[in-house]
Amino acid sequence: MLTFEVANEVHELVNIYSSFDHEVGGILFGKKDGGVIKIQALSFKHGGKYRIDFTDKDCRIFSPPKGMVILGTWHTHPFQKEPFSSSIDTAQWKKWNNDYVHMVVGEKYSKIYEVKKSFPTSKKIEEVYFEKRI
Repeated sequence: MLTFEVANEVHELVNIYSSFDHEVGGILFGKKDGGVIKIQALSFKHGGKYRIDFTDKDCRIFSPPKGMVILGTWHTHPFQKEPFSSSIDTAQWKKWNNDYVHMVVGEKYSKIYEVKKSFPTSKKIEEVYFEKRI
């Protein structure tokens, strides 16, 4: 199982963005140190009331700060007190790199998911962490 360290600045930004009445999200940046994923920064993009997408036209949000790598994605679910991934989320995540994690932010806390290959032809989404909100 993975362990996560989330920088205070990331906590603060996620708490601010979770108060918006529409989905927002972006990319998680940081470092991997063995089984520890250190989330140190994030990028930001506005979405719609119930949906946010990341495409190749979003090059700006995919640029990691110096010394960091892309760890995965994050987005808010402003309509959920307790966040869970939607079928749209899991379908999109299955298209991403297997090493990425994905954070869904609700009103009460965040959940981080990872995509695991269970068989060569399919991928399974697993919850790996619950982050209590500050």
